[in-house]
Amino acid sequence: MLNSAGWIGHNGSLPGYKTVSVYPPAKDTTLFVFINTDIDGQTDLTSALMAPITTLISPDNVYG
Repeated sequence: MLNSAGWIGHNGSLPGYKTVSVYPPAKDTTLFVFINTDIDGQTDLTSALMAPITTLISPDNVYG
């Protein structure tokens, strides 16, 4: 279970894919991010996108 700045959910990856699905319990919002990539290794593209996305949709509760 993932809990990042109040966003609760799950993340994961398989070769070629990275995903995260989270929600803040205090709000009526759910966020799913699916990325198709051929980048291997420790690069976490999903988390890199989460802060900018949540800044737009929930500026008072930014993922991080």
